[in-house]
Order: sequence, then structure tokens, then C-alpha cells
Amino acid sequence: MARPRTPLPDVLRVADNEALVRFVDARELSTHSDVADVLQQAVASLHHAEVFCPDWRSCAYVLAYRKDFRIFAAAFGNHTVSCRIAESALPAALADGATREDAIGAGWVSFSALDPARVNKWVRLAHDA
Repeated sequence: MARPRTPLPDVLRVADNEALVRFVDARELSTHSDVADVLQQAVASLHHAEVFCPDWRSCAYVLAYRKDFRIFAAAFGNHTVSCRIAESALPAALADGATREDAIGAGWVSFSALDPARVNKWVRLAHDA
């Protein structure tokens, strides 16, 4: 049985998030709670950052956003945390083990949730971009 979707809050449906919103709206997403925890821990020390999950019990996905509502990180699957980084940081991210996530939108890359220190580093850089 398919889970009913909880709509993304309107405050996150800003132009800057358009590609990611289309990605989320077009898919039935699910993330592992351990991956969601890695993202939450990475965001916990950041100022003016919040997380959104449509249903914490089923953990469909988790989005991290700044006070200006720009989404900068996400957990969608069972193994990775995705970050929106500056294009200028893309070569360094790829050299540090990132995978491009062009389906999400420009500047999105993912890192293994099995390396929380690396995730923390790139989530912080994504937040500050």
C-alpha cells in the first residue's frame, strides 16, 4: 500500500528550490532512518538551519534548509546524503568521493552516509554556499 504523501510546505516551494521540488514531487521517496540521523546530526550544529520530513515514522525523505528557505541538503535513499554545493566546489567534492546528482538539479552531489565526518564537512559547506 502506498503511503499518502504529505505536501512540501509552501515556504520551501521557492524558485531557488524549483528543481529539487520537482524531483521530490515526481517520486515516491524513502530514506533509511540511519541516513536521516546522519543528516540531522550534520545540521544540528548549524545556525539558522532546520530540517523537514513529511512523516518521521516512515521517513520518506529529509530536507535541510536555511532561514531563507533554500534547501541545501537532503536524505532520499538508503545510503547517501545529498548536498547542494557551489559549482566552484564541484571538483573538490568529486575528488573527495562525491557522486553527481544531476537528476536532483545543478550543483547536487551525494556522499556515503557511512562517513559522517565527510557528510558533516559537505553539509556545512552547502549551508554556507
